[in-house]
Amino acid sequence: SADSLLATAAVRGLWGRVRLLNVVALQAGRIPEHWGMGLVENDGRAIDGDGGDFIDGISLHSVALPLGLQASISWDFPLQGRQVESAFAPWGVGYDPGDWDDIQQWRFKVQIAPPADSDGNYWGAGIYNRLRFQDFTSLGSQSPYEECQLYDWAPGFGCNEMIWRDTFIWTPDVWFKAGLAVAPDLLLKVEMEVAGRYGTVSNTRFVQEKLKRNLQGIGGVARIELEAPTWRAGIEAGGASGDADSLAFGILDAPTLGEPDSLSGGQASELQDTALTSFVLHPGHTVDQILFRRVIGAVTNAWYVKPSTHIEFWQRGPSAAWIEASALYGAAFVAGATPGEETPLGVEGQLGLGARFGDHVET
Repeated sequence: SADSLLATAAVRGLWGRVRLLNVVALQAGRIPEHWGMGLVENDGRAIDGDGGDFIDGISLHSVALPLGLQASISWDFPLQGRQVESAFAPWGVGYDPGDWDDIQQWRFKVQIAPPADSDGNYWGAGIYNRLRFQDFTSLGSQSPYEECQLYDWAPGFGCNEMIWRDTFIWTPDVWFKAGLAVAPDLLLKVEMEVAGRYGTVSNTRFVQEKLKRNLQGIGGVARIELEAPTWRAGIEAGGASGDADSLAFGILDAPTLGEPDSLSGGQASELQDTALTSFVLHPGHTVDQILFRRVIGAVTNAWYVKPSTHIEFWQRGPSAAWIEASALYGAAFVAGATPGEETPLGVEGQLGLGARFGDHVET
């Protein structure tokens, strides 16, 4: 029925773009975003992707620059805080009482990718910077104190408790790719990306005693590949820094920044960890099916190496069928942060069949 269709449908992205004097383009809406190899910004459009980044924001993009040069600046709102019930509830729609508890960010991108030459040689490179801010978080509940805590500077929040955070995180990233025709119908491809994180959170707790934490971390991936019309083979290696005093190994089993209230007063060394040095590659950058994707949640406090091959055994026009295989070995940078306090994380192999029918169907 129409009702059931509407109940199951979801609009992931909706945006508009208009050119101004053929110099810049103005873009606004909920926009899918991707950068480089997808280590910090990933639109999740891989055939087996679990999701991606769709960011509410406004951006300006360069238009018609030489040598494939592109530049953009974006003002984004990746997370909205507390929603307040309308005075006309249940019929009125809830609303955002203010920006104090919202996350806001600025992104600056510059990349160049000249057209490939007649032999198929190409190259491209880019620089990315993201500056993210948040002043407060709101718990979405009444203040626990006996008297209602009203905030003169944010009256719209009423008695909903506000927790001071004063968060700033800078995420720089550099990316490079190149292709070199080493023989007729044989292309050597290289791509790499390195990203980092630096920032502070002035208070990561929910109690009166504050705990400031400094954020650092670095991660990266490099891939080299030989590609022919019916096959390709290559190797990928990557990793992301870890933290010996973290409560969690990965991003699925425990908080990675703050800690639960029940632990806030504890004296464990993990709760006094004021320098968080772990870095997390975007979960959309999938390198396997089990270890990093399902158990750990993403590549963090680990490095890996992954050889792979892809062979097409049938072709007819744009349609094709292929077999592909890969093997991944992963190991921890900080063995003490793993559940077993061991460096090796394991080996995972993959073997698969795939097919493409025409230009639009692939499985």
